[in-house]
Amino acid sequence: RMPKPLLEAGGKPLIQYHIEALRDAGFRELVINHAHLGAQLVEHLGSGEQLGVRISYSAEPVGALETGGGIKRALTLLGEQPFLVVNGDIWTDYPYAR
Repeated sequence: RMPKPLLEAGGKPLIQYHIEALRDAGFRELVINHAHLGAQLVEHLGSGEQLGVRISYSAEPVGALETGGGIKRALTLLGEQPFLVVNGDIWTDYPYAR
């Protein structure tokens, strides 16, 4: 019924914890790769402005590409600089600023 990153824990979606931690660590431009029910992520997060970031989206085709395929498909949005990959349906307190 909903993509796993939108499941709530502690009163907010799992993905929101990541977005806020990334923002607080200085990340301002995010690319969210999505597959199954991904339109709900787009609808819920929008441009990211309300969370202090700018979000671009990379939609996978039906059948999903898994992690490596999803990253490859999103490369045009990721640019030439190194990037960080975070799984949106887990919770972590990893110090992204490091």
